[in-house]
Amino acid sequence: IWQPSVDGCRLLILDSLKVNRMASLRAVLGKCCTQLQFVSSGITGLGQPMDVAVMKPFKDAFPYVCI
Repeated sequence: IWQPSVDGCRLLILDSLKVNRMASLRAVLGKCCTQLQFVSSGITGLGQPMDVAVMKPFKDAFPYVCI
């Protein structure tokens, strides 16, 4: 999906989880002409308010509803 379909370089913005900052991921994406930028911790909710306000409570309640 990532390599052949898009010409030129790309920017991928990820949250700052440890797994997203792994050198192996950066190496693979670098070969695909992809620049990485990371969102600082605690800032995700500003850019994704639905994830914080709706999805988080839903995901927290889901196991109890299904039991």
